[in-house]
Amino acid sequence: MNADPVFPRSILVTADKQIDEKTIKAHGDAIKKIAQEEGHVIYAYAALLVLVALLVAFIWMRQQRLRTEIAALRRNLTKAESS
Repeated sequence: MNADPVFPRSILVTADKQIDEKTIKAHGDAIKKIAQEEGHVIYAYAALLVLVALLVAFIWMRQQRLRTEIAALRRNLTKAESS
């Protein structure tokens, strides 16, 4: 084996091919896993979008209540000043 100069090279070539095949398989598996989990990512973004929309609606409604309350307080203050 040591006398044959082609033997070490053939071992390296075989090892390189095996590594390449494992790498290609790992990439293929990763692509499949990402494709399977893509739906979960979309659902997560949709859920976040709904939560943000609800938060904005809550803040807007609260602001409207505060504006109404401030207007009522101003009316009461004006009545109190004129009395």
